[in-house]
Amino acid sequence: VREVAEQYQQRFRHTLIDEFQDTSVVQYELARAWSAGSGNLTVVGDPDQTIYSWRAADVRNLRSFVEHHPQATEVQLNQNYRSTQQILDVANAVIAPARERIRRTLRSERADGAKPRLHEAYSEVKEGDYIALTILEGVHKGRIRHGDTAVLYRTNAQSRAIEEALINQKIPYRLIGATRFYDRREVRDLVAYLRLARNPHDRPAFERVVNTPRRGVGAKTLEGLTMWAAMHGQSLMDAAAAAGRVADLGIEPPRVSRAAAKGLARFAQTVARARATAAAQPLTDALRLILLETDYRDWLTAQSEDDAEERWENVQELLTVTENYAAMAPGAALDAFLEDVALVSDVDDLPDGPPDAVTLITLHQAKGLEFPVVFMAGVEENLLPHQFSIDDPASLEEERRLCYVGITRAARELHLLYAFRRAYQGRSGHNPPSRFLDDIDPELLRMDRSAAPVGADVRPASNRWAAWDDFDGAQPEPEQINLGPGDRVHHPAFGDGVVLVVNAAGFDIEITVRFAEAGDKTLAASMAQLSKV
Repeated sequence: VREVAEQYQQRFRHTLIDEFQDTSVVQYELARAWSAGSGNLTVVGDPDQTIYSWRAADVRNLRSFVEHHPQATEVQLNQNYRSTQQILDVANAVIAPARERIRRTLRSERADGAKPRLHEAYSEVKEGDYIALTILEGVHKGRIRHGDTAVLYRTNAQSRAIEEALINQKIPYRLIGATRFYDRREVRDLVAYLRLARNPHDRPAFERVVNTPRRGVGAKTLEGLTMWAAMHGQSLMDAAAAAGRVADLGIEPPRVSRAAAKGLARFAQTVARARATAAAQPLTDALRLILLETDYRDWLTAQSEDDAEERWENVQELLTVTENYAAMAPGAALDAFLEDVALVSDVDDLPDGPPDAVTLITLHQAKGLEFPVVFMAGVEENLLPHQFSIDDPASLEEERRLCYVGITRAARELHLLYAFRRAYQGRSGHNPPSRFLDDIDPELLRMDRSAAPVGADVRPASNRWAAWDDFDGAQPEPEQINLGPGDRVHHPAFGDGVVLVVNAAGFDIEITVRFAEAGDKTLAASMAQLSKV
């Protein structure tokens, strides 16, 4: 080992490392070994941008470097040539509380640009609308181009609402390092199940999911089912049901192996139950049934160990989409959902986008990039910082650095956004604004919020933004909810029921109702469309 080390020490007279904050302990030790002979080791790095611990990057390397090389010359690069001072003031405020960091303050000679803006949207849909409409306004006034703009978010699943808003406004965009939401494998799988529940003759949907998750249906079995269906004038779903002995069509069923027959039986029963559920209950219930009966999450984890959690977040986001159809009659909800998915998916000139296109990108992928205009979406607890990081001090510190990285991507214009109510996993809930916002002096930001459907003075106790100096919309009068426990009500989708509980929930009121057919449901009063019977 010593001989090998000496060979490299003679070969490399100078060792220079850029992006040193992204190095692992092993990489740092290699660099020390290479430079041990000459003592010539130069590193360039920013500990405030260490955000890749999941790639083995170790923020302690910079501190170790100082300890191992006490005679080294330190040169701090505090002059920023990208961002305006107003943006850097926000970035400095966010990163200042970070523990065990090398203290420094970024400065800029650029005094131009708009004051960074903090915007509260009512929901993730309104968040997307704000982004799209603000971009439209900027382009119309000649202040920006589409290509000047980036939308940053913590998780890929957040892109769905933003994509739909941009598509609705015909704004070109490109996704970096990801696939459009409705083109993602797991989303296409589950939409195919719902398409089959709506139309058993949908052959592409059948072929996509008849063996997804795997149930012993190979190419030979599929060929046999196809020939049988063509010969007898039946659908492939009929063939699957007959082969699985869950339907008797009065004709000899297809001949398949015992394993395939068992898998086809489960498949046919799942699609049939999903069809019945979609006809009588909310669309979300039908999708949940498919997930449960196919053990889809376990299969997804087994197939995609590296990105299983991200793919499952996409599944949860699809549940959120189906919840948007809860107010519709169940059968009509499935039709409307599939029509809307088809409309969004048919836009074929947006995946890569023209050169002048809005960039959609995660915070991790945005490191090293810069954009004149940046929107940071979902600056909320459980998103930024991420829910998996909140209970781990080291991970929480990395989330703070990630927020700092996102802010410093902006050169001229910065928009920080969070939603008062965000739909997640098919349910609507409230995430408080990110704790990182509490470290920013309100004087550094232009603050505004959207009008909420129910009165508006209540803020979370942890939120320091008590004074709002600018509003995008007039505040509505508080909604009068003349309902209490024991009242009989009617819902357009769930039918008749009895109110069990009425609770205040921030801007809204949550009503728990026991419906005769659908069971207990907790609904937001602003969206429930309940009528007193």
